[in-house]
Amino acid sequence: MINRGTISRVAEEQYGFMPDKRTRNAIFLLRILAERSIQMQKNVYICFLDYVKAFYKVQHKTLIEMLELFPIDGK
Repeated sequence: MINRGTISRVAEEQYGFMPDKRTRNAIFLLRILAERSIQMQKNVYICFLDYVKAFYKVQHKTLIEMLELFPIDGK
């Protein structure tokens, strides 16, 4: 179980292994977001990160170079 000190440092958006934030909650929110984007005729882009791989196995310089090849907003 995660202690209170750790919970206070975790972002509100963090799901998984957190009290009252299970996978089904995240799936529900994604579905609502997708349905709302259809209603509003807006695109939704979702990115899932494995932080272990993102920070320890990825060559960051190469990642930035690759991202710069795509016409995406830096936000």
